[in-house]
Amino acid sequence: MTRPAACSVTDRAHIDVWREVYDHLYRAPWGALGEDFSGWDSSYDGSPIPTDQMREWRDTTVARVLALRPERVLEIGVGSGLLLSRIAPHCTSYTGTDLSPVAVETLGERLRAERPELAGRVELRTLPAHETGLLPAAAFDVVILNSVVQYFPSLAHLADVLTTAVSRAGPGGAVFVGDVRNRSLQKHFATAVARARGVPEAGLPDAIRHTIAQDRELLIDPDWFPAFARDLGTPVEIRLKQGTVANELTRYRYDVTLAGPNRPVIGTERAARLRWGDDVTSVEALSHMPDVPVVHIVGVPNRRLTGTGPQLDGPAGLDRSVPPGRRAVLTWSDTGPEAVDVLLVDRRLGDAVVVTCS
Repeated sequence: MTRPAACSVTDRAHIDVWREVYDHLYRAPWGALGEDFSGWDSSYDGSPIPTDQMREWRDTTVARVLALRPERVLEIGVGSGLLLSRIAPHCTSYTGTDLSPVAVETLGERLRAERPELAGRVELRTLPAHETGLLPAAAFDVVILNSVVQYFPSLAHLADVLTTAVSRAGPGGAVFVGDVRNRSLQKHFATAVARARGVPEAGLPDAIRHTIAQDRELLIDPDWFPAFARDLGTPVEIRLKQGTVANELTRYRYDVTLAGPNRPVIGTERAARLRWGDDVTSVEALSHMPDVPVVHIVGVPNRRLTGTGPQLDGPAGLDRSVPPGRRAVLTWSDTGPEAVDVLLVDRRLGDAVVVTCS
C-alpha cells in the first residue's frame, strides 16, 4: 500500500460538493440493479435520456471492458452498479469503491437481495478516488473509472489518481477511463445546447459563453492523455464512444485505455497511412485496403458533428463495411476536432489494446 494522493483543501471542498450531490441522488428509490439511470438527463432539454440509448451506452462500455479480459477488477466510482452488474459475473473478484457512502450501502443491500451469487466475489468500500493508494499495488488486472473523471477538481488531481490506478493494475494490467468529456468540442457542445433551447442566432455568442462559464465539470482534450502516458511510459488507446444514436454521449465523449508496460499491445507506427478524400473516397473502398497489419485512414468527417461523411455505427455504418478479417478502431484525428481517424486492424493480431497515439 502507499499513501493517498495529495489533495488540497480546495480539491477536498470540490469533492465534498459532489459527494453531497450523489448522496442525495442515491437516497432516492433505485430502479432494478444495473438498470437505474437516475440523473442521466439531457443537457438540451433536461428530460431523461431515453432508456434504450442509456442501455446501449452501458452495453458498449461493458463490451470494451470485457475485451480487456478482466479477472480481478477495481471500479473507482461504482455508483449504482451499472457496470458491476454486467462485468462481475465474468470475474473472480470485483472491488467497487465510491466517494458516496449512501451509494456503497445501498448497492450492497441491492446485491445481497437481487444477486446473492455475486456476494462472494464483490467487495464494496467507501473510498474517494484520491485514496485508491490505500489498496494493494498490482492487486487487480483491470481498473475502471467510467463517467467519473469529469467530477475531479483538476488535471493534476486526475494525473495523481491515474498514476495510482496504473500501479494498482500492475505491469500486465489496464486502466479503462470511460466517458471522458472532450474539451476541444466544448464550444460545439455549448452551441448545440443553445440551439436546442431555441436561442436565436443573434443571441448565440452570449448563450455559448454562459453555458461554458457555468460548466463545473472537468473537460479534457484528447491530446492530454498521450502526453500523460508518455511521462508514465504507458501505451494508450483513445476511442470514440460507440453507439447507433448521435446524442451528447456519442458526440462529445470518448474512452481511454492505459495499458501496463508488460501488456501486449498492437502498435500503429508502421501502419499504411491513407487520407480520406484523396486515397479513400467511400466506405466501399474499405474492402480494398493494402495487405498490411494496420491501415490508418486519416481525416474522416465525423458525421455525428458535421452531418457529412460516412455513418460511423449502425446497420449502414462504416464499421459494417470493414472486411471480415479486420476490425475498426475509431479515434480522434489530428486534422481537426470534427474529424476522426479509422484504424483497420487485422483480426489475427487479436483484440489487444491498439496504440492510437505515440
